[in-house]
Amino acid sequence: MKVEKAKTIQDKAMRGISSRLKEVRLHFGHTQKKMAAYFGMGSNAYGKAENGYNAPGLKIFYILATRFGISLDWLVLGRGPMFYEKKPGEKAADDELSREINEMLELIDKLPLVRHLILGYFQELKLNYHEVIQQELAEK
Repeated sequence: MKVEKAKTIQDKAMRGISSRLKEVRLHFGHTQKKMAAYFGMGSNAYGKAENGYNAPGLKIFYILATRFGISLDWLVLGRGPMFYEKKPGEKAADDELSREINEMLELIDKLPLVRHLILGYFQELKLNYHEVIQQELAEK
């Protein structure tokens, strides 16, 4: 009886996590393949996690929380809002950054000269600040 109950609780938790994982993907308008790329995994493995066949690993939880701002309380337990609540100043700064990034991506997509200049600068930045970048990434 206890084993069956534990399995039922585990199955219920997996169904909830899987459906919320899919909800996140749909919220951002991504395909399973695109989400799998964010997590560094194959689309079949991600699809199995989203459909409840495999439990998502810690890497998925970590990336959803840190890069996407997804609340782990919501993802795991279904409690609270999907996104972490931000303080008013943080939200304004994030909105401004998102607007600027979207503008830059639009220009990169439409204007080859802008694409060339930005990618050239990016390559130069990576080359000149390689050690600093690696150190910062190691700390995160």
